[in-house]
Amino acid sequence: TGQHGVSGSAGAYSCILNVTNASIFETGRYCLIADATGSSGEGHAVYNGCWEVTDVDAANSRITITNTDRNSSFSGGSIDGGTIKALNTVIDFSDADTDGFTFGDYGYLRIRNVALVSTSTSGKCFNMHGNSAGAHHLVADLNVGVNGWHYALFMYGDFAQCEGLTISNASVYGVCVRRRGWVRARYLIVTGCGSHGVYLTDGGYL
Repeated sequence: TGQHGVSGSAGAYSCILNVTNASIFETGRYCLIADATGSSGEGHAVYNGCWEVTDVDAANSRITITNTDRNSSFSGGSIDGGTIKALNTVIDFSDADTDGFTFGDYGYLRIRNVALVSTSTSGKCFNMHGNSAGAHHLVADLNVGVNGWHYALFMYGDFAQCEGLTISNASVYGVCVRRRGWVRARYLIVTGCGSHGVYLTDGGYL
């Protein structure tokens, strides 16, 4: 319902938000923000994403989240509304320092209502590298948040369909599509990544 305060620096901001019901959130878990609205240009859009919840103040209906906006001054502007969902189911791949889900030909995954996180600087959350052009992969069904990783979604010469995927804080690319790969996505949010939000090369298509 609004912004209470912001502190921190580029790539590591801490944002206190007023919410309708803080009791559904848990410290150390994650949240999804979409459809942010505000009165200061488009700056409020940087709030959209999958962010870690670092503090919950249920008594005052406030939560504190991270935000990896890369600008030297926080560009969030004035947020006055949006949709925020608690993702209290978290799969953390950080200790393994590896890829999350690797797809071969005709791999299929249906997943929803979960945060997939990693501090890896080399791993890919979704690594799609089939051997046959035209292989189909359904990656995300609904309310899937991805935070961290080296690449969040990597597609090489293949086809993927995903829906409801929110990507934030990839160290390099949020989405990388190469070698005539094709990703068909609906309701895709990509924010706060280190190099490119979306990188298409060698005939990659989104």
